Amino acid sequence: MDVHRSVSGVISQEVDEGLLLLRDDGQYILLNQTAEKVWKGLENFNSEEELARILSSEDGSPKYEVCLGHVKTLLSGLILSGFIEKDNDTPRHR
Repeated sequence: MDVHRSVSGVISQEVDEGLLLLRDDGQYILLNQTAEKVWKGLENFNSEEELARILSSEDGSPKYEVCLGHVKTLLSGLILSGFIEKDNDTPRHR
């Protein structure tokens, strides 16, 4: 199970439109409500699979497999954009 964390220098700020992620080099990204839930799950050291389970358990949500695909796509984009990195060495907290 892959676990991710934000890279050094990334801060998050809640704004009316969602969650704004800011890097110390001035780059930013605005997360929608669902992506914000994923981000907050990363702060709790949730794996991709756990994040998909959380999302798919909500009323009206797609099935687990669909949510897992969306989570993986989001995390890949955040890695490519330099906002997160894989962190499989962090102890898991539950």
